Amino acid sequence: MEENEPLPILPPALTAVSAQLRWPSVLGSADGSCDSFPLECLAVVAAVTTARDFLLLRLDAATVGAALLSEVINDRTPTWPATPMSDSFRMDVESILDQMRRMRALQACVPDLKDDFSALQVRGVLVAAIATPGPGGSAEPAGGTADPRALLVLLGSALTRLRAASLRSVAEQQALAIEAIQLYAPLAHAVGFGAAFSELETLAYRKLYPDSMRKLQSWYQQVWPDGDSVVRHLREALEAQLLEAPSLTGLLQSVEVTSRIKTVPSTFRKLLRSTPGEKNIDTVRDIMGLRVVLTPSPTAVEMLQNLLGRTVTAEEMEVLLCHASHRQIIRLWREESGRFKDFVTKPKPNGYQSIHTNLRLDDGRVVEVQIRTRGMHARAESGSASHEAYRAQQLGGGLALQPSAVQRTSLALRGVQKVARDASEPFTPVRVPLLKQASSTVVASMHDAPVNATASFEDESVLLDAEPTGAEQ
Repeated sequence: MEENEPLPILPPALTAVSAQLRWPSVLGSADGSCDSFPLECLAVVAAVTTARDFLLLRLDAATVGAALLSEVINDRTPTWPATPMSDSFRMDVESILDQMRRMRALQACVPDLKDDFSALQVRGVLVAAIATPGPGGSAEPAGGTADPRALLVLLGSALTRLRAASLRSVAEQQALAIEAIQLYAPLAHAVGFGAAFSELETLAYRKLYPDSMRKLQSWYQQVWPDGDSVVRHLREALEAQLLEAPSLTGLLQSVEVTSRIKTVPSTFRKLLRSTPGEKNIDTVRDIMGLRVVLTPSPTAVEMLQNLLGRTVTAEEMEVLLCHASHRQIIRLWREESGRFKDFVTKPKPNGYQSIHTNLRLDDGRVVEVQIRTRGMHARAESGSASHEAYRAQQLGGGLALQPSAVQRTSLALRGVQKVARDASEPFTPVRVPLLKQASSTVVASMHDAPVNATASFEDESVLLDAEPTGAEQ
């Protein structure tokens, strides 16, 4: 960390917890460098980074404090600092940490987390352990007895371990990475916190498949260097085409076009889980995605009935609008043969509705487009049709076996955030003297220091059968 870089900020309730880290002694030499104790230094940096992430999630002080301490209490540091703090706060943090460690101990009962079914069992047990709201929001809790905050700290602890993994042995790094991919990343997505803990997957793949990840990153830089400007142009073109189309005049109240560029870990996961003949990067056709959400006008049903000369239901109106919009969109760019999927007329079993298709741009690159109405989008953002549920199943499947327990756990975790937000009060930031001059070794270890390629998790040639275009400099 540069000397003039802003230091981490903690609310007053965590000032005493930060003293737990015993900054000068853990950091080694008197000048604040990390050369004497690099592993301890890296653990401190990783712990504070995770605590910062928890603060951004607007979690309560006890949860943030537990996340801060979960991976740094060892034989070098006392159980608690001498700094005064309330007994209730201390007991709250200790309770969260104790429950978190009990939940982690469940993992030891499974001999091999690389087995999908075994990993699924552990995830199911962790979800079932959480005390959740009863059916219908009743006051009587369902599920287990564990504090929901312990699950969040468990996920944060896994992230802290991975962030500080680079100075561990190769075997330890790979074990932590397997835990993240098989257990913690799917669990985070299933309970609605996938985005908050997305770095779990990124760091894990870098540890297990460093060469393949570097090649894929290089391909991104060569094939999609202008991704941000391209999506802006595509959004504007789609909105203009739909809003100005004579056949849609008066039928649409608004058109919202959003976009995303698939992340490198997400693309890598898709390649990793694809069949052997589909591991070439050219088979991935949704690197860039556009979602069109249509809001029908209040008179759309009446207008269609007059136009068609028959009765039109609200559901049929939404289907007709999606197909009419699709016809307008393929006037802009050529549709890829065989890529049209109509989940509007024939919804998926979980109720998901949308039109999916691929379009080839003038420069030869391919984008995915999804078309749905506002009502379809609302249903896709909740319940079993949600993106989080899809991602959880995609990452390892199975949590759909306990949809009610997963949903209750997700609601319980959101409740933790709400309580913290409702109870929050303005505070004067307290700056924690993290590092004056961190060694380059530790700073580098927080980012792209991969496992030695000769000691990789497995032969990476199975991941990318053909070298992607531009993969090598």
